[in-house]
Amino acid sequence: MNQTINETRPVARAWSFLRAHPALLIIPWGLALFFLPMVLGPRWTDIATLIFIATVGSVALNMVTGTAGQMSLGNAALMAVGAYTAAGITFYIPNVPFLLVLVFSALVAGVVGLLVGIPALRLAGLYLVMATLALHFIVKFVAEKFQLATVGVAGFLLPRPEIFGIRLDEGNNWIYFTGILATLALLGYRNLLRSRFGRAWLGIHYCEQAAEALGVNVSRYKFIVFGLSSAIIGVQGAVFGYYLYGVEIDSFPLSLAISYVAMIIIGGLGRPLGSFLGAIFVVGLPYTEQDLVGKLPNDSPIVGAISNQMFNIQLGLYGLAVVVFLVIEPTGLRGLITRVANMFRAGAKKRNTVELKETA
Repeated sequence: MNQTINETRPVARAWSFLRAHPALLIIPWGLALFFLPMVLGPRWTDIATLIFIATVGSVALNMVTGTAGQMSLGNAALMAVGAYTAAGITFYIPNVPFLLVLVFSALVAGVVGLLVGIPALRLAGLYLVMATLALHFIVKFVAEKFQLATVGVAGFLLPRPEIFGIRLDEGNNWIYFTGILATLALLGYRNLLRSRFGRAWLGIHYCEQAAEALGVNVSRYKFIVFGLSSAIIGVQGAVFGYYLYGVEIDSFPLSLAISYVAMIIIGGLGRPLGSFLGAIFVVGLPYTEQDLVGKLPNDSPIVGAISNQMFNIQLGLYGLAVVVFLVIEPTGLRGLITRVANMFRAGAKKRNTVELKETA
């Protein structure tokens, strides 16, 4: 009996210790990130880089919508603000350090986010969604006029970024950089949830009147969440532009903003891990679909029909996934994984109990 107890307790103690000290997971995560390009290959390494970039924006939207309860369709607009800020700086002032450009992109997008926070003080729900939707079209109009007045229809070309003399376009540096950036965003979000900011945002999410009665300055914390999340998205937009080596207005359609809403719903609202899982699902789904279709016989008429309707099929799958998770699993992929893990844990405890009884 003692042998069975000793076999099960170390695993439980190790898991509890890691949950209490998640910073220790950075070491195995760093090793996994280092070897990830060797496992994935060139194509999926590029896709993983896009997933890491999307994770940053998903974290920001989850912060403002999943935690603070402020609905938004402004992700694509704020990404455009960050990207065009980087494009404008590098166009008029060449040789500006990459990290300094990211700082300016964050500042400009943060200011725009604060301006969006003004109507958020009086609007909620569908009306706030319409306000952020208006932001999308305003930013698109201004960015398009700025692009046409400077470089024309082709868009801006961005230089190859460097960090302390290390070029990101060499080797696997892009996936390492974006992986670190996504990790910092996830850890920062997790720590914010445990701070007074996170508690205040959750209070605003569930009941603004109750939060205000408890002493929460609702207006102040709304401004903070809009400004902070917008600054994060601004950094993401600049990195996205640098990764594509160019910026043009068609890279930021309204469907991009909708895809980020799908990310946080599918992954899990208000959860850091949900932001990452949602990014994997939404970004990885089209490429997985392409791989599956590519394995079918080329002479099949079904393959031709699927190929012609690939984009519509992807939208349909996104919509179906959102509906399924809203109805069946509102906590998203993160909640589904937790539920499955609890089932296995309960099964293990049951088996251990049976073994203890048989030993006794």
